[in-house]
Amino acid sequence: MNRIQNTYFIFNYCVFPDMCPETEEDLGSLNKQSVVEDFQEAVPQLFEALTEFPDQLGQWSALEVPVNINIKGQDDTITAKSRFLSVNCTVVFWTQCMSWQKCRNGCISMGASSYRWFHDGCCECIGQSCVNYGLDENRCPQCPKNRTETSSVIEMGQNDLDYGEEDDMLDYGEEDV
Repeated sequence: MNRIQNTYFIFNYCVFPDMCPETEEDLGSLNKQSVVEDFQEAVPQLFEALTEFPDQLGQWSALEVPVNINIKGQDDTITAKSRFLSVNCTVVFWTQCMSWQKCRNGCISMGASSYRWFHDGCCECIGQSCVNYGLDENRCPQCPKNRTETSSVIEMGQNDLDYGEEDDMLDYGEEDV
């Protein structure tokens, strides 16, 4: 098997060469592999404000997931049933695929506490009440779009690639003149 050469996928999404797919069939397994990181300077109030309502531009979608947090304490009167506190974990999944760095920067700018970048290009920003880095599966609606599109993109050469350096992915409401 030959390693995939000069692909859109590798140049935009594959940060760690040893983890890159060797064949087109290997691309499907990437929606479970991910990179996670905590942010030291999260802004939970900003993240909550942004995710309170749906994104009007359709760049991302927020999802609330109930989680149980173990609240073991010093008090022996707490029953086994009441040792857990249920809270809502808010995560954001970006609609389109993006590079690891773009994912990281986008989540920082939203005030997220952490993020998860899937090796297939899906980006998840994670709120402060989430445990274990949110959801561990790709829920990005258009990333990757489908198998046939991924296959056709693999044929692109390096000079045909758009790295998105000029994209402003958080351009909220400004009209192009």
